[in-house]
Formats: sequence, C-alpha cells, structure tokens
Amino acid sequence: MSGYTHAKNMKTKMIGLKNAFPETRCHFITILVFGFVLASFPAFKAKAGCGNIFVVCVGQVGQNNGQISELTASGGISTFASLGNPYGLAFDGNGNLFAGDETGTIYKYAPDGSRTTFVSGLGNALLGLAFTNGYLYADQATYPNTGRIYKFASDGSESTFASDLTTPIRMVFNSGYLYVADAGAGAIYKYAANGSRTVFASGLTPECLAVDANGNLFEGDGLGCIYKFASNGSRTIFASGLGANTIAGLTFDSSGNLFASDYNAGNVCEFATNGSKSTFVTGLSGPLGLAFLPVVPPVLTVKPTNSNSVVVSWSSFSTVFTVQTNTDFTTTNWVNSGYPISISNGTNESTIIPVPPMNQLFFRLNQ
Repeated sequence: MSGYTHAKNMKTKMIGLKNAFPETRCHFITILVFGFVLASFPAFKAKAGCGNIFVVCVGQVGQNNGQISELTASGGISTFASLGNPYGLAFDGNGNLFAGDETGTIYKYAPDGSRTTFVSGLGNALLGLAFTNGYLYADQATYPNTGRIYKFASDGSESTFASDLTTPIRMVFNSGYLYVADAGAGAIYKYAANGSRTVFASGLTPECLAVDANGNLFEGDGLGCIYKFASNGSRTIFASGLGANTIAGLTFDSSGNLFASDYNAGNVCEFATNGSKSTFVTGLSGPLGLAFLPVVPPVLTVKPTNSNSVVVSWSSFSTVFTVQTNTDFTTTNWVNSGYPISISNGTNESTIIPVPPMNQLFFRLNQ
C-alpha cells in the first residue's frame, strides 16, 4: 500500500493525482503535509481480503471453550482470543473487533488483542453483529419468538431498532438497508433506516448472509446450498450439495471470492466467482461467523526541520511501512529512506535526510 505527497516551494498546494492512476477500485489515503499539501491521493489496490480472516469457533457444546481464530492468507490458524460461547462478529472502521456471546455481552478487541466490555446485561445470545455509520447493530433471539435488533452508539448507549422478529440470526448492510435472516420465520427481512420492514425473500432456511461488491445478497441456507439474490429479490443457486445445516458464516474478500464456514466439517471453504469450491482451512471446532480484518489507511505527515531534513510520521495499526522518496511520482524509481518500522496502534516517526533538494521530492509509505 502506498501514499504520496509532494513538498514544493514551502507553500500549500493541492496536487491533482487522481487521474494519474487508471485503477478505479483503489483505496484513498488522506495525506497531510504541514506547510505544504492537504489532499487525498490514491493508494495501490489492497490485496485480496484486505487482511486476515477472523472466525468464531464455538467449540464443544456445553464446554464453554469457544474462541476467535485468526486465519492468514496462506491458511495458517492461530487463536486471537478465548471466549466462552461467542456468536456474532464484526469489525468497525478502525480495526477493532466486536464479538457477542450467549450471555448478552459484546466485547471489544483492539488490534493488539486487548479486550474491554462494550455492553453487557442483555440476557440472551447476540447472534449477529453489523456496523454502519459508526453504529453497531446486534440481533437477539429471545423466547418465545420475540427477537429484536439493538442499535449501539460508539459510547455503548443502547436503543431498540426493531422488535418484530422471530429468531434473527445474521444480518448485513447493503446500500443503506439492513438485511436480517430470521430463521424462525424462514425469511430475509429488509429494514430501512427508519426501522420500516419489508419481506425481501421467504420460504427459506436462512443461516447466514453476505453481500458482494455488486450489491448481490448471498444466503447460506440450511438445505445445503448458497443462494444469490439480485437487488430485486430474484434468486439463483450459487452453490449446492453442501450438506444440511452446515454453512454457518459467509464473507467476501476484495477480489469477489466467497468464504464460507462449514460448521459440521470444521472447515472454511473458498468459492471463486464462478462457484468452484476449494478448502481454505480445516481443523476448526464449530466455526460460525466470519469477518475480514479491514485495511485502515494510514495518515502520512511530512514536516521539514531546520537541519535540511524532514520528519516523516504516520498512524496505522499492526503494519510495517517503509518511507520512500522520488522526484517524479509517475515513475517507479522510488528510493527507501530509513528502515522499515513496525507500528502497533499509534503514530511512528522517522527522520530522514533526503538526497535531492526538498523542493523536488515526493514522499510515500510502502508496505
């Protein structure tokens, strides 16, 4: 991942780089140069998935030995956190992981794995979590058939978004609407921002939901298939023959590959865009919900000193970056300046003495 800025003539300028990069699906990094430039420039497109995959594993029934596992792109498995009986899973925009458990508690995990309690005392299992516009939504199935959806602000303050459900288990946002899989009703409901509800699809055995980059809704069904729904509700079969009541979690990477947790087999499978299936990892204990770690763009600051050097600093989390310089951002002749620095949830700083004159340099972070 790379971000660019140009220090020139010690004046504030807006540099239009957007059209210099033909890639239309790239991410943008906000770059602030004190005394020089304030702009948003494109970064190179992120790798597929954007980060590691996190999966809730409930373990053995009644043993209270659940955990959140972290899966690398190469299929490596490690334990991110131990949690008695976890269910819902979602990341916020800053890389914090939120997990709901069967006691009605939502825990917040910082990127370094440290845990705090976000909310507690809700009584029953929180089966699905989803973020939008800084708000966390959580669904809860209560007896008898009185499911609801909570809405939480960033400070944990709570309100009830909907209380007209039977057994909501998973949900996902798509184009401003909240889609909820209600297993008890055998339906997928569509909620507007004001809480009004319509039936998006019925006659299902819904287990989990995910949305691709084109706005298509995918539903893992208890009948052993994955359905694909267009925005108008029309349905096709994306994959079948997967086994009854086994697909418990779905998520997409940035290349359009669909990952599915197979609860009964203890696997996570990967489906290419054409529906072909492969096994991504095996050996998990009761995998349920899945979520990709988002890539949070760093903020790059370049500040000159009085000794013909510059101080380059950036903020991000759990990433290794190298500061590079160039006299022309349209070429590939970038030069490493200083050493790679691993940063974790904070701002790091590197003082460099550039070889070319200051008024001829561009700066970027390279991963």
